[in-house]
Amino acid sequence: MALTLVPWCREQYLDDNGKPLASGRIFTYAAGTTTKLATYQESSASTAHSNPIVLDSSGCPPAGIYLQARSYKIVAAAAGSDDPPNSPLWTQDNVSQVPAFATDLDITGTSGEALAI
Repeated sequence: MALTLVPWCREQYLDDNGKPLASGRIFTYAAGTTTKLATYQESSASTAHSNPIVLDSSGCPPAGIYLQARSYKIVAAAAGSDDPPNSPLWTQDNVSQVPAFATDLDITGTSGEALAI
């Protein structure tokens, strides 16, 4: 199973005041539900994250967050929040894995001609 990182660069999670979300929780569910969906700490899917992922004192997860080829709902909440959180800080639904790109692409054209987009 090939996995990729969460498709946005958000290494540190912050609270509503812009401070690190110390001991905060990141819940991962199947899109549109509260059915837990696993994430992994590396692209080989050898080590699953806990769900929720508990952030450290600087608001960072213990490792990268790798997604399966599924659509997720990701919810950030304060430390000690219930599952599912009653008062999430934010929710992002329909987050999909960014497919790996390992293909060479050759484009042929004529110099001076416009490209159709």
